[in-house]
Amino acid sequence: MRPIKLTNLAAQPEQTRPQAQPLSPAVARRYLATGLLLLAVWFAVYRQLSPLADFLAFDVLNLPPDSRLGKATQFFLYDTPKVLMLLALVVFAVGILRSFFTPERTRKILAGKREAVGNVLAALLGIATPFCSCSAVPLFIGFVTAGIPLGVT
Repeated sequence: MRPIKLTNLAAQPEQTRPQAQPLSPAVARRYLATGLLLLAVWFAVYRQLSPLADFLAFDVLNLPPDSRLGKATQFFLYDTPKVLMLLALVVFAVGILRSFFTPERTRKILAGKREAVGNVLAALLGIATPFCSCSAVPLFIGFVTAGIPLGVT
């Protein structure tokens, strides 16, 4: 087995990005309204997961509620969609956050700071990152690519 080379994580020369055109107020309002509507639907579905899991486990499958199989089935039918929905929400929120808070901006905040100060600032910036590898690993790779030292990340 050959060792993995991490040379592609080294800081690359900065590339200039084309300037994005700002959204018109009408389009921004439409995006915001759509996002809020989808968030309301998400919460409505999320609140109905427990009654739906009870209905499926105990009424449709006719499992006794006090049996281990009934409780395990109800738990599975409740927790699986709950975790998937929460993961989808967190990944979406981190995607939006990363669009406004780029690794380059983080590098500018942390540049020139002593290691102790940089570690505290990095920890404060990490609060906005969920504790799963779905977003932490890409964020870490983005920080390393942007040239932020490993001691701070």
